[in-house]
Amino acid sequence: MKHYITLLSLFLSLTIYAQQPVSLSLAECRRLAVAHNEKVKKSENSLAVSELQKQAAFTNYFPRVDLSATSVFLQDQEIMGMTLKLRGASIAGFSLTQPIYVGGKIYNGNKLAKLGMEAAEIQRQQTKADVIAEADNTYWTYIAVREKQKMVEAYKTQLDSIYNIVKLSLDAEMGTEYELIRINAKRSELEYQLQKVKNGINLCRMNLCAIIGDSLSTQIIPSDTIVSVSAPTDMSNSLENRPEMKLLEMNIAAKELQVKMERADVLPTVGLQAAYNFFTNIKTEGYEQDETGNYIPTTNNYSGGVGMVVAAAKIPLLNWLDGGKKIKIAKLEVENAKLDKEQNERLMSIQVQQAILNVMDGYAMVETAELGLKQADENLRIMRLRYENGMGTLTDLLDAQSQWQQAKTNNIEAKTQYRIYETEYRHAVGELEQ
Repeated sequence: MKHYITLLSLFLSLTIYAQQPVSLSLAECRRLAVAHNEKVKKSENSLAVSELQKQAAFTNYFPRVDLSATSVFLQDQEIMGMTLKLRGASIAGFSLTQPIYVGGKIYNGNKLAKLGMEAAEIQRQQTKADVIAEADNTYWTYIAVREKQKMVEAYKTQLDSIYNIVKLSLDAEMGTEYELIRINAKRSELEYQLQKVKNGINLCRMNLCAIIGDSLSTQIIPSDTIVSVSAPTDMSNSLENRPEMKLLEMNIAAKELQVKMERADVLPTVGLQAAYNFFTNIKTEGYEQDETGNYIPTTNNYSGGVGMVVAAAKIPLLNWLDGGKKIKIAKLEVENAKLDKEQNERLMSIQVQQAILNVMDGYAMVETAELGLKQADENLRIMRLRYENGMGTLTDLLDAQSQWQQAKTNNIEAKTQYRIYETEYRHAVGELEQ
């Protein structure tokens, strides 16, 4: 029994430990999101693939070595009165081929592979920035709904206080049942709002868990609860750091290299090849005349080797018929890549301008919300004093509390949305880093 109690206590302690809330800052949220995101991992794999392709392209500069081995099993052949026996004959050898000039295909192929590796690195950075932007949005949204819960709970506490005052007044026959009913109705409405907020918190929490790669049951406590807001300054609209812009420029460069690759197919090529072949067990049977003039049967077995060095040049004659068309197609692809860059540059410029406007308008909304909350705080304080001193009505007090609730909600939403706008701006200009 003691062992059972001990095991049960251990299980309960482990369960309680597993359910301990996890404190999470924005920086930690970003780091975990990038570390656990599948798209980031795939982009890293793509980068590794491009590095291997670059290494493979570089090997084309080196000689190519080929080994060969052949076993022959043919029927006997009669050649000029002799029988050639190739059953069991073997031929083996190696060759070394060194391209000297292939129209620049190796050089441009290596440049193309290097460009592909650089593009893969930029795509990896772009994917990380996308993940960070999503993490920021989810983090600040989670904070917003948690702050709304605190606000509703504070509002409910205020109503409970008023309820107690009205209840005492009613007991002293100085209040009315109608006032108590109105407050109870308002309290019920707040309970409904509170439940909706809690459901929203749970959904936002699970979304945040999914982004950072944690269990959906993990309780997350954001540590950056003070939503600091500073006035925007020096907001550039440059696109030079934008990954998409760099990729568009690289796409043009890649298409231009492809033109050179197509042109190489119609240019002369020069190569050098050295080879050495071994042969064995090649037999011949026939007759030879001896010194006395008689013919006697003879058998010869040949084995040995032979080497050669060959320099070869190949000049395409009719390749221009289809090669010229391929070059024209490649040049049109370059033109299309340039048009894509122009179109997307305009769209990205609009996106940056919109991001700047959002930040500016967002800060103005924060200032307006801050002023509105101060006014709502003061109005609520005055209305509460008037009501407690019998100089104000319950309607005025409840209206003041509703205004405070809306002002508080506006303040929470304005600050968190402003931080989201800041992230969107940095994302738009390519300055969003972990």
